[in-house]
Amino acid sequence: MTHVPRETARPPPGGSESAQKHYWREMRAHRTGIIGSAGNTEVKAEFERLGQGPIEVPQEHDLGLDLIVQVRDERGFDAGLLFGVQVKSGSASEGTAYFAAPQRDSDGSTSGWWYRAEHSRHFDSWIRHDIPVILVLRDLDARTSYWVEIDPASVRNTGKGHKIFVPAAQSISRSALPRLFEVATSKRRGQSWEGSAWSRKSLRIAPADRLRHALLAPRLIAPHRNAGFGSPVDPAEAVALLIQHRISDLHHFAETHVTVPTLNDASSHKDWHWRFVAAFSMLISEDSPEALVQLISDAPHEAARVAATVTASYGLLSADRHTDAVELLNSEISRDQAEPADHAWLLVHRAWARSELGDPTGAAEDAALARITVLLAPTDPTISALASAAAESIFRAAPLGSKRLEEFITSSDTAASWWRSQNLAGAYEGTVNQDFTDWAQQGTVRLFNAHPAYSRLATAIHIAAASAHVGTWRAYMSLKGRQLLLDATRQLDFDSPNESIRHGLKLLQQSGDTSSLVEAVRRLRRLGPLSPLTEHVRSMPTMPGHTRSYTALWELWRTTGDLLSEPEATAAASHCLGVLTGETPVPEDVAKHSLVPYFAARALRGLLEAASLDIHAQARNFILEHGPWEGSSIENPLTSIVGALSDESLTDPQDRSRWLERALTWTANSPDEVALAMLGRLTDDTRAVTALTELAETGNASALAALGRVAELSGETVNRVVSHLSSGVRSLVAQLDSGTWPMLSRDVGYNLAVLSINHPMSGDWQVLADLLAHPRATGDHVHGACAVLARGIVSIPQHARDLLVPSVQRLRERVDSDVAPYAPPGFTPVGSPVSWLAAALGLLPPEEFDSRLVRLLSGGHNERAEAVAQLHGRQEGQGAAVLSVLLADGHHTVRSAAAWEIAFRASDDVPDEFALATIPVAVAHDSVIVPLAMAQALQGRRAVHPAVKAATERLRKHSSARVRSVAGSIDL
Repeated sequence: MTHVPRETARPPPGGSESAQKHYWREMRAHRTGIIGSAGNTEVKAEFERLGQGPIEVPQEHDLGLDLIVQVRDERGFDAGLLFGVQVKSGSASEGTAYFAAPQRDSDGSTSGWWYRAEHSRHFDSWIRHDIPVILVLRDLDARTSYWVEIDPASVRNTGKGHKIFVPAAQSISRSALPRLFEVATSKRRGQSWEGSAWSRKSLRIAPADRLRHALLAPRLIAPHRNAGFGSPVDPAEAVALLIQHRISDLHHFAETHVTVPTLNDASSHKDWHWRFVAAFSMLISEDSPEALVQLISDAPHEAARVAATVTASYGLLSADRHTDAVELLNSEISRDQAEPADHAWLLVHRAWARSELGDPTGAAEDAALARITVLLAPTDPTISALASAAAESIFRAAPLGSKRLEEFITSSDTAASWWRSQNLAGAYEGTVNQDFTDWAQQGTVRLFNAHPAYSRLATAIHIAAASAHVGTWRAYMSLKGRQLLLDATRQLDFDSPNESIRHGLKLLQQSGDTSSLVEAVRRLRRLGPLSPLTEHVRSMPTMPGHTRSYTALWELWRTTGDLLSEPEATAAASHCLGVLTGETPVPEDVAKHSLVPYFAARALRGLLEAASLDIHAQARNFILEHGPWEGSSIENPLTSIVGALSDESLTDPQDRSRWLERALTWTANSPDEVALAMLGRLTDDTRAVTALTELAETGNASALAALGRVAELSGETVNRVVSHLSSGVRSLVAQLDSGTWPMLSRDVGYNLAVLSINHPMSGDWQVLADLLAHPRATGDHVHGACAVLARGIVSIPQHARDLLVPSVQRLRERVDSDVAPYAPPGFTPVGSPVSWLAAALGLLPPEEFDSRLVRLLSGGHNERAEAVAQLHGRQEGQGAAVLSVLLADGHHTVRSAAAWEIAFRASDDVPDEFALATIPVAVAHDSVIVPLAMAQALQGRRAVHPAVKAATERLRKHSSARVRSVAGSIDL
């Protein structure tokens, strides 16, 4: 009906007065209609200001919806999504119309309003609608619109009708767009991917999206392995084959079809897409992203340009060129031409790069925007993969207390993640099959040295990288790195094991799997080969390049710093000192961890042996200026730094004076281990010795250890120290009696044995015998004492031997029993040091020696190490051949024990001829632990025989500064 202003309208001619009144009443606009129309108009305008596309529903077609909103993202791209709007208008301040039923909080403020309806038909219609529907309460006075999604969970049955709550905190604004976008996607129907492994005909993949699918979901693009080669592949299919590492299949397609170029020919093909295939193959095979970078500007359309940018970006990220990746992504994102899905693809990769550069805020912003962007993109596996990557970035960037684990796990449960898991399962199956073949010793001839798991793992790695699933990428990189190391050290890779080891170490470092990296380094130091480890460590920068590399590099320096050259170690140590003093800033993500000084100090300790004397002086000054770290619940690395400082750094009288005064002051305040270690470096000073002695007399084990030269202690001091140590051993025995196994921070049995050996007449031999005889004592409780007593057997008086023999005999019976000696979890069973002491006491009859030796050699690594201990002190030639065999044992403790014994025998006054023949082989061992054991065996001894001298010269040129340092004390 058309409303005519009253001042211009004319009543009908004639007619009664009542008829004229009725006419004016009909011509008057209804207030409800005016309010409703105004509300609709204002809500529509709000959506328009937010960049959305609202369409007003004509009144003649009004069946419960006032507006239908076409969703657009923040860049104006249409999302192909709709949601309906039902508008109800009034005044909240006056409590009129639909604001008449407010809900109040305890403080009287309004938390929202209830919208009621007598019948459910409107709610039923809105819920059944094919598009989502929201209810909007428009406050005409405040010009604010409050909304709520109409879904079954929100509608309540009151018994007299139905109602829904509209929260006051939920208004139509720019900040509400992400939630409105979620509502818009709530009824979107997903595509089924069941049966897609073979047929691609039912898949609705737009031509511009094929490259993205090839990289993120290659199984949807690559022809099935059993589909044959009858039809040629297009560039997108070729990319999918490459990422699946089906290189031979791609070669076969090229040989079968003239339209499919070889990879060499593809690099100069007139079709940009084939050139992309060639450039991508360079990234797959040679880790080179340069060709991809050059292709970006020539891309024929935006989707191709984005694919080239993303693949080049993750190539740069994999090469630790994070700044280059950010610059590349910034350039493309600033063009603002990519479709929503591709724009989100760029954003998640920039979030990855920013997180590596220590910018968690920027990474979280990119990830949040990407998540909103993909929310509006058409549903397909690549979209869910990108949404999952965005959720992962948000989760990782969030503070610890605000991480939303449920949301992260839910978003990670995608088709793309399932397909990635298939590759992992295939890799595991290949590994088991290969290992079983090796175990069965089938003698199968291998046509290829590569492990069957490699291609599957490589596929999973590249898919994870392409989708910016950083956590998954790191996990798969670590898996492949560990597999490479396993195969190389088991000699399964016959072509270039050292190159495989270097590659495996690089993958572990890139993945951020620091614990596996440290374990791999330890294994290579112990068993070799050392040369690829040395090459890897020396190729590392002396400054961390990104956030993830800090801890890994510090731990590498801690465990392998002695393998660096002096300039490299000096530069690395300068960085660590800068971190400790605060002069070298670290990224926010690194600095927020309280253990940064701890890791930096441990790294400094590992570098000192190879670093310059100037670094030692700087480390000394750092300790003097910053003092002991108090209140630490973990081992204080400053103690080991004190012990590693060169003697030259403590020769200057002024430096010695400062060092002594600080140590005495700190010891007087609190006998910290660092301060005691400092005093231990000045045992030629009377005041330092006096302070340590006084503390040792009170039972302070750290002070006793710092004194070092216990043989020079006075009788009075020895008696007091022995008294304290005996009390400690008796306390240990009492706890064992009660059925508990105490964890030892200090080995009181070892300390008591040291004092007793050096001062036999003051030693408490009965207490030691009681400890050794205790049936519940573990290796942790007795091994130290047994080793000391065995080495010092000539110093033990007869009355003490008489006490020890029955105890050691019972202890030996525990070792020799058919049942393995029991030790609670976390404790070491009794083993070789016991037999060593038994042999020293003459408890092993000669006729039992050979049979016992055979038994030990056929046992585990503890038994084989015990076999070496049994051979110590035997006559010339006895067991020498066994030692040479054990030098190649699979466990480092056995190898090092054999190397020590060989070097010891070769340096005797009457050297063992077999040991002399073996020592050149031992000293050439490509590890640290075997040459180090030899240097320790020769330390303090005179190298007389030419073979021993030659070995010493080689040890002094070893790649490890630690080995060179010990070898320097060998007397030539």
